[in-house]
Amino acid sequence: MVAAAQTAVGLSAFDADPAKVAKYLQFLTRPLDLASSAAYYRSPGLSTCALTVLAAWRLAGCTDLECTAPYYPGRIGKAFSDVQVLAGRYGAWEQGKQAPLRAGDAWVIVDGQGGDGHMGLAVADEVDGVVATVEGGQLDPRGGSTGIGAFTRRLVRQGAGSGIVWLMGARHIFGVVRAVNLPIPDTNAP
Repeated sequence: MVAAAQTAVGLSAFDADPAKVAKYLQFLTRPLDLASSAAYYRSPGLSTCALTVLAAWRLAGCTDLECTAPYYPGRIGKAFSDVQVLAGRYGAWEQGKQAPLRAGDAWVIVDGQGGDGHMGLAVADEVDGVVATVEGGQLDPRGGSTGIGAFTRRLVRQGAGSGIVWLMGARHIFGVVRAVNLPIPDTNAP
């Protein structure tokens, strides 16, 4: 799963190279006509952060509907809830962050007012509050928010007792999906 996510870094629906767009679509798209998908992933308002997480889990062997059902027009915004539904089904959802992130875990961040969310996939175990991630939904200078990038994120603990929150930049970690609890044959699978 980690290797699959890492191979998608740098890809976007807006790439000038048709071979790279095809690779992007093959990574991200659940079975769906690739020609329609190319136009769809250039839709205004589409972010691919949750789709990137679901694609990595699908490629690692998760066959649940949330990972395998086609993502088609009319479903913009549903992938985020697909991640949470899948996590809830298997008891993989952790409110906040209770333990270090492990490779394959997804994290969900929100701003302090509960506004826009974002998610990404840990591609290495968190060490001393630092974690390597792959994230969709990145601004692409060629257009849209469909780029896939690699980042090193610093997590900061704030507060004490039951008031502890973890921050990634200025955003709160709202929750974590623990991949080890998902129906993935091997969370370290490519």
